[in-house]
Amino acid sequence: MVSDVARSCLERVGGPNGNGCATSDDQSTDMIGCTYIIETRWRYREIVKKKKKSIGLLEIAKLANVSLGTVDRAMHNRGRIGEETRQRILSIARQLGYKPNLAARALSLGSSAITVAVCIPREIHYFFDQVHDGIVDEAKHYEHVGLQIQYAPTERLGVAEAAAVRTMMGRAPRGLIITPGDPEGVTPLIDEAEKQNIRVVCVASDAPRSRRTAVVSVDSGAAGKLAAELLGRFVLPGSQVAVVTGMLQTEDHRRKVDSFSDLFGRICPGGQVAKVIEDHEDEEEAFQKCRRMLEENRAISGLYVTTANCLPVCRALTTMNLGQKVQLVTSDLFLEMLPYFDMGVIAASIYVRPFAQGRLAVRLIMEHVLYGRRVRSEHYIAPQVVTRSSMHLFRETQSLRTRSHERVSD
Repeated sequence: MVSDVARSCLERVGGPNGNGCATSDDQSTDMIGCTYIIETRWRYREIVKKKKKSIGLLEIAKLANVSLGTVDRAMHNRGRIGEETRQRILSIARQLGYKPNLAARALSLGSSAITVAVCIPREIHYFFDQVHDGIVDEAKHYEHVGLQIQYAPTERLGVAEAAAVRTMMGRAPRGLIITPGDPEGVTPLIDEAEKQNIRVVCVASDAPRSRRTAVVSVDSGAAGKLAAELLGRFVLPGSQVAVVTGMLQTEDHRRKVDSFSDLFGRICPGGQVAKVIEDHEDEEEAFQKCRRMLEENRAISGLYVTTANCLPVCRALTTMNLGQKVQLVTSDLFLEMLPYFDMGVIAASIYVRPFAQGRLAVRLIMEHVLYGRRVRSEHYIAPQVVTRSSMHLFRETQSLRTRSHERVSD
């Protein structure tokens, strides 16, 4: 700590621009601290003079009066350093405006490209195209350090994903992004990948019993509860509703169904979930099963679709003239949903930000590869509600607005 005498001395010399510091013999102890601070500030001023040149770890080490290795551990969060020392080093780096040389960092990791493999489904493409776009968008920020994305999609969630993961592991990527449709089936492969120092990030769903590095997903429990609150207020007390999901073996789908079912009856007095349909992310299967259910049970007054596979449900409602009678809460947002919002078929949708999920998955892997940073194991995104009056605010409708402006300009 700096004493009052030392602090007063600093005020008299005016920091780096001061001319000296008067003292007396009985203040010599305080002057040790004063002299150190003055010298440190002068050294800081000299380094700032060189601001046009690249500020490196060596300059930070000189100012912090520590070794270069200590600065490296502080900047890259490698441990073996006291928290107080680490914070002091980071503070100096911020003041200097230090920017890490990512290209040099990549070269230190080896001359070969940094490869991240992506094994996500093609279908339902309305959703997974947005995840893919987010991955590609974030990857552009790391092109200069040699990042390459190897895209090996599966046809559908849970279909042949173990084989795709095994193939990509054989190429020894630095990271692997996967959407586990069959978490039990891919858990051994994820564990093996982590043993091989391949950082695995699950996106849009999880394999919670695996040793994956991280999961990036909407908070599925919160999404299901949010849907229950909405639908429970849209329908009358004592109503019967149904849930349409992909596969209950998929963690994201199961958690949404469970949280919705747990809460719905408390929001809607006497209400009950009459049926849960698994459509396996297949549009025709979803259409046929929904139509059959609605024909067999005319008491259904509300539907919750937990995945992006909502268009066949909308078609089933409209072909049976139930679009204004059965309240529908869907998931996600894409252009093909907009007519059903306008017609009032979709009352609300739970938006899970797939583009942001894709971006974050890449960022987590690269921050670990480049900086050695520890990655928090769970990254849950808060769901958002989309309605007809707010749908124009979301990025998924941007292309439609752009096209409209182009037509007006023409």
